[in-house]
Formats: sequence, C-alpha cells, structure tokens
Amino acid sequence: MYSIRIGETRLLLSERTATRPYRPQARQPATPTVPAARHPASPEVCILLSTYNGAIYLDSLLSSLLAQSNTRWVLYWRDDGSDDHSPTLMRAFAARAGAGRCIEITMPHGRCHLGIGRSYAALLDHVPPGCAAAFCDQDDVWLPDKLERAMAAMTAARHPKTPGGTDPAQAATHPVLYCSRQILTDGHLTPRGLSCDLPQAPSFLMALTQNIATGCTVVLSAPAVALVRANMPPPAATLHDWWAYLLVSGVGGTVIADNTPTLLYRQHTHNAVGARVGFLPRAIAALHRGPGQFMSIFRANIEALLGRHAELRPQHVMALLLLREALAGTSTRARWRRLNALWRLRAMRRNGLGEQAVFHLWFLLG
Repeated sequence: MYSIRIGETRLLLSERTATRPYRPQARQPATPTVPAARHPASPEVCILLSTYNGAIYLDSLLSSLLAQSNTRWVLYWRDDGSDDHSPTLMRAFAARAGAGRCIEITMPHGRCHLGIGRSYAALLDHVPPGCAAAFCDQDDVWLPDKLERAMAAMTAARHPKTPGGTDPAQAATHPVLYCSRQILTDGHLTPRGLSCDLPQAPSFLMALTQNIATGCTVVLSAPAVALVRANMPPPAATLHDWWAYLLVSGVGGTVIADNTPTLLYRQHTHNAVGARVGFLPRAIAALHRGPGQFMSIFRANIEALLGRHAELRPQHVMALLLLREALAGTSTRARWRRLNALWRLRAMRRNGLGEQAVFHLWFLLG
C-alpha cells in the first residue's frame, strides 16, 4: 500500500492504483509566492484555464501549478464573466509570475459568458502550433508531477508501432490524449476516496457509451489539439473533454488512461461537473435520470461524428451508421435491430458490469 498525505489526512492506495507515493504540500499559502519567472524558452505545454466565480479556490490551484516538476509550461486563461474578483487575482498572479508566463485571452466584444465548452474552445484556438494543451479547472490542486507524468506518457505513445517500424511522418501527426484518475476531496481538500478505475484499453466504441476523460486531467498532444480545434464545437450537451476523447479515439489516435491519480478533485456545491464515490451512488443517480437524457446525448454524438466522417476510421463510420439505423423507431422490429447492434458491437461497453447492464437497458428502451 502507498500513502498520500494531504494536510493531516492519509489516503491509502494499493499497488494496482499507484506506482509511487505522492506527498502534496500540507497546506497551500493564502497567496501564492511566485518567483520572478520568464517565459520558457521553448514551452512544451499550454495550460488552459477558464475561470468563473472561482476566486476562493484559485490560490491553491496556482500554487500547485508553480510546484510542477515540469516547468516548460505557459498558462493561457480567460474569465468567463465572473462576478467575483477572479480576474483581479489572475492578473496579479500574471504580474508576479513574469512576462509571458501567464497570458490572458479576451474575446473581441469584451467579457462575456460562453459556458464551459465554448470557453475552452476559445482557449484552444490560441495554443501555438507544436504545443500540447492541458485542461485545467479553477478549483482543483495538481500533484507535483502531473505534467511530467502526462508528457512522458504521451512521448512514449506518439510513436505508434507499424509493421515496418516507427514512421516519423505518422508519429508527427498521431494524436494522443492522456487522462488519469483523481483523488476526490471535499471543499476543504479532505480526501473522500478515488475516482473510478480506468479501463486499460479505451476504444472508440467505449467512448460512445461513457466519458472516462475527466477534463481536469486531460492533456492533448499537439496533433490532438489540431484535431479537436478543427472539429469544434461539440453537440450542445457534450463537453469539450468527452468530445476530445471521441475524436482522438475515432481517428485511431492513442488514449492513455492512467490509474495513478494526478490531482485533488475538489467536490463542492458549485461544481459544474461532479463525481460520486462508489458504484451505488452512481447507479442510483443514473437510474434517477433515466434513459432519456443519456440517449439524447448518445444520438447527438452519433450525428455529430457522422458529420465529420471524413476524419474517422472507416470501421468507426460503419459502426455509427449501424447504430443510427438501430436507433430509428421504437417498434418490436426496431428493438430486435438494437439487440442485433449490441451483439455485433460487443466492444461497445461501459466500465464495470453494473454500468454495462444499465447501458444495455437504456439502449434498448431509450
């Protein structure tokens, strides 16, 4: 077993879920102490942060960014119309961090509220060519080697094996998405448990049923940034992280699911998207929502992806067409088509037998 110390609390991780202990700072200073720093000579990754009424949490996040073992980053941020002093805190941080380390992105018509997905799409538009991009949430705390771990994993994965060996041209355009588990905490960063195990071989068909790429953990390689940026926006109910997962897996890119936690995922009453600990609470919430909401998103994603069919692998386009046909109508014959689709697309599964059973039920009824 391994131990993570957060303040006075220990969280034990098994060998299966952690490769080495993390020891975040016991407490975060009220105001980050920011050494004078210059823009990295060759930034490796752009951290993308959209703020919205998150002033109470920003100090902890910004301190954790400064503590990253990989220092080749630049922070791109925009405020999404906050009513608090989030923009003031960010500009003060930028002034202390040094020229070029923290760059504010503003919209042509001034400050406006775009919403999560559109705000991160606007930030993606400013990532320089050749740079990776890491999505960042205002209320989380990154563990010190988050960026280092993600970039090392993506470097190893961006050279896909081919029968004749590594093709440099293919490696330069091969999209990679990295995501990881999280340590779930309360609003005061007291650990509550770990997020769900991630599957070790994520696939496009799996991406259709469930998003495992929690946005605050996602890092996109430069080719993945280009792919996602070129295919924005996603359907209205699909956030940027799930859309990125669908696109990267759909074109045959690599999705890395790291079961070692890389950040403290703060859960509080104002979370835009939250996470529940344990199967039972998730199952109850899913059954309470019913199939309508999920199947509406499922259908919208199919149609949006078919609208970008030229980007996708042919076998994935065929699967989407099969699903579209199976979901047309609610007659007895249509139900049989759905059963046939589930049999033919057996790789289309959620993570865990219970969640898979719920998905099958929704697919047949919704």
